[in-house]
Amino acid sequence: MVSGLFTPATGRITVDGAPVTGINPRIGYMFARDALLPWRTTLANVAFGLELQQQPLDRREARARDLLRVTGLGGFEGSYPSQLSQGMRQRVSLARTLATNPDVLLMDEPFGALDAQTKLVLEDEFLRIWERDRKTVIFVTHDLFEAIAMADRVAVFSARPGRIKSLVAIDLPRPRSVTGGRFGPHFQELYDRLWDDLRYEVVAAGSPPS
Repeated sequence: MVSGLFTPATGRITVDGAPVTGINPRIGYMFARDALLPWRTTLANVAFGLELQQQPLDRREARARDLLRVTGLGGFEGSYPSQLSQGMRQRVSLARTLATNPDVLLMDEPFGALDAQTKLVLEDEFLRIWERDRKTVIFVTHDLFEAIAMADRVAVFSARPGRIKSLVAIDLPRPRSVTGGRFGPHFQELYDRLWDDLRYEVVAAGSPPS
C-alpha cells in the first residue's frame, strides 16, 4: 500500500456490511469505453471473467452465449472487436460485466461515447435486463435525462472538491422506457429540480450565471 499520496477522507464503503478493502468478485465494473481484448472473439471476451474464475469451458461458453442472445448479439459469437460497431462493442462489454453475475454493478458513463440513437437503444436494453435481474447499480452520468429515466435515486455532486450536494428520489413508475415519460410534467419537474442543484456547479467557480 502506498501512503502519503492521498488526502484522508471520512466515511467508508461496505457491501452488505463488509468493508471493501480490495478487489471484490461480487462487484462488476463497466468502463466508458468497451476495453475489449482485440485478439479475442466476442464469445471469448464475454467469457473472460468466467475463465479467470476457472469455471469449466462448457459452462462459461453457455453463459456467454446466453448473454449475447440477451443483449441482441446472437450470431456474432465468432466476430472480433474490430468487426463490430461501437454500440455492439458496448453490448459485448455489458454482457462481459454481467457474465460473472455480480451483486453490484459500477457503471462509469457506459453509454456516453455512443451516438444519440445507439445510446437510446442500449439504455432501453439495460433497463430491460435490470428489470429481469434487479441488480444494485451505481451509474455515473453527466446526462440528466439518462439519470432520471434510469435511476431510483440521483446523487448530485458539487464541483471540486466533489461532494454529494443533494439526493433526489426518482418516483417514476417502473418498468420504464428512456423516452416513454420524458416529456411528461413530472419528468420535467424532476429535471428542473436536478438542474437547479447542478447548474451552479457547472459554471466557472460555482458563480451564478449572469
